[in-house]
Amino acid sequence: MNKITLLIFMLLGFITISSAQTEEVIYQIVEQMPRFPGCEQLETKSKKENCSVNNLMEYVYSNLEYPEEAIKNKVEGRVVVRFVVSDKGEIKKVKILRGIGSGCDESVKKLMLSMNNMEQKWIPGSQDGKKVNVFYTMPVIFKLKNIINKNDIEENKK
Repeated sequence: MNKITLLIFMLLGFITISSAQTEEVIYQIVEQMPRFPGCEQLETKSKKENCSVNNLMEYVYSNLEYPEEAIKNKVEGRVVVRFVVSDKGEIKKVKILRGIGSGCDESVKKLMLSMNNMEQKWIPGSQDGKKVNVFYTMPVIFKLKNIINKNDIEENKK
């Protein structure tokens, strides 16, 4: 093999190794999982985690839009969504793992991305004391009874 061919193979190998090292690593499970903001004043890890889950659920169900098409077609069910909480606390790579259609899947995706517009970002996950990108998976439940009750409350206020 001549020297030029050998040099080309060596360069291609270096380029392949370099690009693999810059690829974004996303963890499934880490020492400290990401948390929804608003609970950092609490003392213990478990109190912070419980508060974070409660705040997340409150945010989701206060901001979730039940699509008109789903209401009209009486679509109910569970949408399972996965997204990445980045090392900077941003929501990225939102993917619907299990959908129910009628606009509900898109509504969940839009809701997850809306968290990037919140005043406070997520508390990133960490591994070995370093902030890292972490997958976060959660269900979002669409139930017509909930939407009807909200409409009844609005009607009674008038």
